[in-house]
Amino acid sequence: MTFLLFLGLSLFSQSNDIDGSSIIVLPVYESPSNLAGSIGGFTSTLTATCSAVADDDGFLQFTAVTQGAQFVLNSTSFDGVLELLDDTYTSLTCTNTSPGIGEEIIWYTALVPGDSYYLRIHSADGITNTGAFNLQYSSLPEKVLAAAFWTTNVNGNSYRLTDYIRRIIGSPVEESRWKFRNTTTNETYIYVIVGNFYQVSLSDAEDEAGTLASSFFCYGSTYEVSIESVVNGLGCGYGQGYEIVFEEEPTTVLSGSYISAFLNPGADFITAANTHNDQVMDWEFSEFGVLLETIQTDQGLNRLYLNTSNQLVFNRAYTVRIRVTSCGVTGPWSEYYQFFTSDIPYVSLISGTCNSTINNGSSVNCGSLNLATGYFWQLAPIILDDPTFTPIGPAIVLESTVSAVVLNGLEPNTAYRIAVKPVFANGAQLGEYGAFCQIGTSGSGVGLLIEDNSDESTNIQISTLHDNIKVYPNPVTEGTLFIDILSKELDYSLLIYNSYGELNYKDVIRKSSSLDLSLFKKGSYIVKVISENSIFHERILIR
Repeated sequence: MTFLLFLGLSLFSQSNDIDGSSIIVLPVYESPSNLAGSIGGFTSTLTATCSAVADDDGFLQFTAVTQGAQFVLNSTSFDGVLELLDDTYTSLTCTNTSPGIGEEIIWYTALVPGDSYYLRIHSADGITNTGAFNLQYSSLPEKVLAAAFWTTNVNGNSYRLTDYIRRIIGSPVEESRWKFRNTTTNETYIYVIVGNFYQVSLSDAEDEAGTLASSFFCYGSTYEVSIESVVNGLGCGYGQGYEIVFEEEPTTVLSGSYISAFLNPGADFITAANTHNDQVMDWEFSEFGVLLETIQTDQGLNRLYLNTSNQLVFNRAYTVRIRVTSCGVTGPWSEYYQFFTSDIPYVSLISGTCNSTINNGSSVNCGSLNLATGYFWQLAPIILDDPTFTPIGPAIVLESTVSAVVLNGLEPNTAYRIAVKPVFANGAQLGEYGAFCQIGTSGSGVGLLIEDNSDESTNIQISTLHDNIKVYPNPVTEGTLFIDILSKELDYSLLIYNSYGELNYKDVIRKSSSLDLSLFKKGSYIVKVISENSIFHERILIR
């Protein structure tokens, strides 16, 4: 007999055949369909299930769209029972969990998309009241590997552990479960991502699935990937599986930013593409086709500091190639990549050395350079405060194996220029002297500052000249600078420097004088007046 369906569909009950059942189409989970009807007047067909007594029933036929489906039965007039059967009428599952009148739910996740199934609705103990019900039905959301990631990765090559895979993007899910199955060994691992993330890093999955001693993902293997989404706290069944194929053997390349780059062999590094946490990389360096050396980095590293090498020096062109061993397999050498080393660096004295007083036999220091095997130091006497640092006598050259040297052979009351240059590869490569600066021995006048009352190392009273010499006006606005000298028994050297340290004027004076500065450019200048053992200097402004 037929019964009333409010949506225009009919459920049929037959004596022994259910082929005449009504057909429904399962919509997506996010937009379920509803079917309202009544089972009043059903005749017996199949035997009662799920602890039911009565066997009155009706059937709905459908074709599986995804691997999962949800059916929700509600009735206010009878104790409902739901049962799912395949196309041979074999029961797959049934539910009668709610005693008496209430809601029954089937959440089934092992359907075969494209196959036909039947849903049976009947009462547990015979129809009561009208037999009215409401059925809600939908397919469960299926998540599968996105088409661009089937078999090969997005770059069109075999997969590596540094790659990633993505599922299709659709309705949000609470969790996704990624099942990886080795198609040769059938070993399986499930990687879980909480939240609606759609991408999996293979290295992250490997970190959980394998160990350094026993990797889950290895070279030359193929893995079937299937994905299950979770909604309402329940899994929706694994979707179709797709194979991803790993490269036959581990390979690596030099990171692009280091190809043809200029690198400091004492401080910089180069990196290669990662393969796996157990990777051991060999780095082979050549110059003009001649092999220099091969260096192996520690397990897991993909970076090599150039100062690890004993062969690389400055201002050269080199080639490097790399190979990697992973999962017990040593891959092929990469192609050759060229890079250049930077010019030999300059080295300077440490802060506070320049413009200081140094005693004979004392030491000075410079900045330390990686790869340097020694340092040459040059000292030559100069006129005090000569900005050109022009030597006025023979130079002293000292050598040290460290970034410090003891200064011997210095004359008292003498200003010196000093600079240092590095030595590499035990003299095979020499740098140039860095910037020269001024130092002086006791009595030279080097290092005397206006703010000081005295230089304790030489016991020279600096305040004397400032008591005896006046410079005015400041700023100079009319082109004339006056210099008043109260003590006239000495010869004084008068020097004027611009703001770049260039000497613009030099003379010897014994008495008060005036200078015509009208041809000087506007700006800041230093005026120095130097006697045998004292110094005066003052900054003036010409407007």
